[in-house]
Amino acid sequence: MRGPRLRFTSLLLAAGLASAWFGCTKHEQPPVAPAPALPPEVRAVSPAPRTVFVPDVPDIWAEFEQNLDPLSVTTQNVYLKHDTVRLPITVTWDPATRRIHVKPQVILGLLTTYTVEFSPNLATVEGVPLGTAYLWQFTTTSVRLPSAPFPANRSVESPFTSLAWAGNETTPGALTYEVYAGNDSVLVATRGLPFFYRGTRALVLPQVRWLEHGPTFWSVTIENATVGERSDGPVWRFDTPAADAPVDSVVVIATGYGYRRAGTNTGGCQSSELLTGGGYFCGVVWALFGQPQTMRLSGVRMDLTARPAYADSLPGGVGAWMTIANMACNFTALTSFTTDEVNGHLATGVLIGPRTVRFETDTLITHIQAAIRLHTYFGYLFRAKQAIRFESPQGVEPAAAPVLKLYYFTGNGTMSAERPPGSARGQSYPARGPRPIFPLDPGRVQSVNSR
Repeated sequence: MRGPRLRFTSLLLAAGLASAWFGCTKHEQPPVAPAPALPPEVRAVSPAPRTVFVPDVPDIWAEFEQNLDPLSVTTQNVYLKHDTVRLPITVTWDPATRRIHVKPQVILGLLTTYTVEFSPNLATVEGVPLGTAYLWQFTTTSVRLPSAPFPANRSVESPFTSLAWAGNETTPGALTYEVYAGNDSVLVATRGLPFFYRGTRALVLPQVRWLEHGPTFWSVTIENATVGERSDGPVWRFDTPAADAPVDSVVVIATGYGYRRAGTNTGGCQSSELLTGGGYFCGVVWALFGQPQTMRLSGVRMDLTARPAYADSLPGGVGAWMTIANMACNFTALTSFTTDEVNGHLATGVLIGPRTVRFETDTLITHIQAAIRLHTYFGYLFRAKQAIRFESPQGVEPAAAPVLKLYYFTGNGTMSAERPPGSARGQSYPARGPRPIFPLDPGRVQSVNSR
């Protein structure tokens, strides 16, 4: 019995010695060396490399795999270049996103290629440098985003206001503007309604009033057909005064007037009567320049009174027309009377008394509002189907002289509460087909329709 027990004890001793041997060997292995720190590695950039039509105020950044040493993220190691010229920039490091942000301190050029470059000295928090330069390029847009809107965003304006904007820098190719407007901001932002204007001017006048006592949202799309680029501008908003807004009035004097027989130098200036119809036309220049440019019109009444002998010729189809050049008079006749023969008609006179016709339309009010805003001297031309002699400011009946009366807002009234997008009252323009715009002068003569 002693033999088997001795063998079992020997086996246990051998197993213990082996365990002690292998345990000692594993414990005494040398430690594994840590992996060497890696240089900065760019994960993503914006704008993407070789992107074209990038906005001229771009969001430039580069995102890294590692945290960078903030002391190395400076304009000594980060550049924005046009060709070989470095542009002034500000550089910031955002540790939360591991992004370098680059902000140009100058307005970038249009259709221009720019290079963003990191120097080899850009380093991680461990002090490992980039080692080699890293760069990428992008090309800017061919059009500026619309800016500096008139009316100013969130302002309160006349329902007869014109629309204007800046950001229309000349680029290779002709620029075309599309204007979208309505009282539903979502439809305007998504271009979910037809444009009410498309053309080359950065100032447009509607022929009918904007929504009264509520908001109008509007936006401009700029198209460069030469390079095939379209750029949608931001959505702006203006409101018109509330229904209880206070209104005052002022009578504007005539500073110049006269008449002329068509095709001749026959006529009169500062005369005692104004002849129209029967081959004659007459014109009046009103002292709109003397009105404050901030005046917000709520209405206009322009009246002409005929001499007693011509009362039976009224209204006689007499119409008021825009002029697209400064109306003037020499010693014998009206000299400047250019109009838009196709679209220049502003209003047709309506008989309001035995001898008086009144001109009072949205189109006329819009034109006068723009003339006040732009401080123009342009006059108004009157034509008639029948011969009519109207009293002038120098006539024998001072009470029958031409009258221009302006009605304007002196306050905003009780404005309604904000409405969420898509829930504005009324209908988005156009309610019935394209919204009409004020005609542009065909000869490209400076007028209230141009800047």
